[in-house]
Amino acid sequence: MAELPRQRKASMILICHILEDQFLFFDALSGIIDIDFIIAIPYSLDKRAYSVLAEKYKIFTPTLTELMNRDFLQELILSNISPVKEYIISEIGGYCAPFINNLAIAMGGKLLGVIEDTESGHKKYLQQDKIMLPIVSVARSILKEKEDFLVGERCLSSFCEMLSRGNHDPVDTFKMCGIFGFGKIGRSIAHALRKRCFHNVLIYDHNPFQRLQACVEGFQIPHKEVMLQKADYIFGATGNCSLSGEDFYLIKNGASLVSCSSKDIEYDLKSVFSLYQSEFFAEGIQQFRSNKNSFYLLAEGRPINFWKHPKLIGPILLLVQAEIILATYKILSGHFAAGLNTIPNEEKEFIAHLWLKNVGRLD
Repeated sequence: MAELPRQRKASMILICHILEDQFLFFDALSGIIDIDFIIAIPYSLDKRAYSVLAEKYKIFTPTLTELMNRDFLQELILSNISPVKEYIISEIGGYCAPFINNLAIAMGGKLLGVIEDTESGHKKYLQQDKIMLPIVSVARSILKEKEDFLVGERCLSSFCEMLSRGNHDPVDTFKMCGIFGFGKIGRSIAHALRKRCFHNVLIYDHNPFQRLQACVEGFQIPHKEVMLQKADYIFGATGNCSLSGEDFYLIKNGASLVSCSSKDIEYDLKSVFSLYQSEFFAEGIQQFRSNKNSFYLLAEGRPINFWKHPKLIGPILLLVQAEIILATYKILSGHFAAGLNTIPNEEKEFIAHLWLKNVGRLD
């Protein structure tokens, strides 16, 4: 991808993780577009990676509350752009989706397009009416599927590590595991649990076709209420809010609640804090108590694979990074119309061949 020639002069705004696996990506991206500034996602900000990247790029570090505040984010972007430059935004999570048309207008036609990396962000852009600029999503790309399949193992590794460090009971593979969502991430968690010899894995997905898929892959598919009452370890992977209100009263006493989703949207934490008394049980683990039940919340309800010591995906991440670079190139060349777009499959196949030739070889 680094061999792509520069098109028009433009700059990139990144809303992304600050991790060591971004170094090569930023270098390659800089070959076709200038990186103007980066807005760090706070729960995935690695201090060592930040210290390296901050020497080369301007990085803003808002809190998650600030980042999810549309007025704050829009002002942060508008107050740091140049009126004479054109821009592309590449983001992870759809933070700009709710105000994307307003932002495009405020930038006076200088916003050429947006690239979105996640399923959560993809859904947010789908909810917007009459988007007036190109949005290129890689969230449902066949290349992204390869990355997502590894996320489950990374989440499970972080989960086991957190329990082993705290005063919590050690992980027991004979305990029941419940997973909300059987999309790409939920499925990867289920198979990672099976690989680690967890004997009882329960799946709930509101989509009946996904429940059927879980069933034919050999997983139990109880009703939501039954799963909450039986599961000792609960993993949320819907990319939406899977538990809210009195759902929490159904959780089995002593169960552990884990998010493998984005931000802190998987569980309605406002409901939790209004219904329960909380205390810190161990590092990264909160205990919630009421007169009906008690449970543990890990990593503050944020994605556990980014907690403290982020679990990196590895070389397979290069696939999606290459697709983002290609999407950048195609936006610069005026390839896409306004609205939601994707990269054609034949071009993704070319990326796959490049990866297999240069990264996946064993000889």
